[in-house]
Amino acid sequence: MIKTICYKSHPRGNRTILENMALLDDSKKRNDTLGVVGLLVVHEDTFLQIIEGESQIIDDLFNSIFKDNRHKDITVILNEPIKEYTFNSFEVDYSVLQNIDSLYALQEYVNHLEVNKKEHSDVFSNFLANLLKEYTELS
Repeated sequence: MIKTICYKSHPRGNRTILENMALLDDSKKRNDTLGVVGLLVVHEDTFLQIIEGESQIIDDLFNSIFKDNRHKDITVILNEPIKEYTFNSFEVDYSVLQNIDSLYALQEYVNHLEVNKKEHSDVFSNFLANLLKEYTELS
């Protein structure tokens, strides 16, 4: 059985861009090795991550994230079994999603949250709305 967990958190202490880049690189390598797919977005002082994979692997991974002293204020937005993967790979980037499939997958994920009225889905939607607002203001 496969499942998904979506959460947001804040880094503990001030992190440099290089430290964040190293963390993102480590996350991608670990998730690729574990067969975990999803998305990690870092914006200012907020991490938003979606992970999908085999249930036990996802639970173990999230438990390690939860215990990781680099995170604080973890809010779980979604934690449930899924019938199929939303994402094809694990996307990590500072600026844009790396391909159109990931953008469609993110939209599908948001739709799932909204249609099913998941607790904390507004946290996810507001986070993305703020990102898009800032992007359009810069364009």
